[in-house]
Amino acid sequence: MSPVPPKTSHLERTATEPRDTDLHDVIIRDVRSVNESIRLFRLEIPGGTSIKFLAGQWLDTYVPSSPKAGGFTITSPPSKAECKPSSDASNSEYPYLELAIQRSPLNPPAAFLFRPIDEILGSTLRVRVGGSFVFPPPSVPASSISRVIFIAGGVGINPLISMLSHIAELKGRLSENTFDTEVHFFYSSRLPGGCSTADTTDDVIERTQHVLFLDRLATAWVEGHVKGKLRLFFTGNPPRPSGTVALQGMDFETHFRRMGLEDLRTAVGDKDQGLDSIAYVCGVPEMTDEFVRLLTSDKGLCMDKQRVFSEKWW
Repeated sequence: MSPVPPKTSHLERTATEPRDTDLHDVIIRDVRSVNESIRLFRLEIPGGTSIKFLAGQWLDTYVPSSPKAGGFTITSPPSKAECKPSSDASNSEYPYLELAIQRSPLNPPAAFLFRPIDEILGSTLRVRVGGSFVFPPPSVPASSISRVIFIAGGVGINPLISMLSHIAELKGRLSENTFDTEVHFFYSSRLPGGCSTADTTDDVIERTQHVLFLDRLATAWVEGHVKGKLRLFFTGNPPRPSGTVALQGMDFETHFRRMGLEDLRTAVGDKDQGLDSIAYVCGVPEMTDEFVRLLTSDKGLCMDKQRVFSEKWW
């Protein structure tokens, strides 16, 4: 999961995490380059079968060239891995799992998946579902959740986009009175190609096309699949005024700096308002620890630690 080989392997880091006993065969059916360092994979589940998982879980992934498993988070919602009855008129595609994988030449499974696309299309992988960073959280009654706060740093968006897609589908299937959860999504990412003070708004919008899953996030709000607010933070750029960026015809709050405590406060509110909220944080270890502390500490937003969930991207 990391561009630099970690000191411990994926299987060692996740040894205490729950995981299924079964390994499944999947076929690389489609590969798309998001930008220079990230590819999006669609893995077909063959044989008219399904793979059950919870939004936010990952896969132990075995590629043909390596005996060691890589760990890659599922970015599609659970519904996409379900085999629909052939009589279902809406069933126009095969069941699949989606992965967004960052280039990592020293990680054998990732290196295999970054071979020339024509060399890997049609390859069979073996995968096993695992992980406890999931939505909905089994430890929190659904009736006590009226607001979900997502905080994503870089590729840490992977499990959170699966969760958001699942929430959007729930709202589509259930009535407004049955599922009325508000979503506040904070997404921090480097802007591919960087950004200078001379860049116009159109230049910035052009570069956002290569930000992982930004189009999918925007669609969720533009099409009304979720209610709440999406806030964008682009880092690693020269100082630039905050404002809005128009994506798919809708303006989204945009900052060219790191997010901080006061940004989170706009979503969490005071201590009483945070009682019916849950939060998910995913990013590199330092970022994840920092935002969990900001959410839960007495000097921060005083959220109940049992309602704040985190996973670190290595």
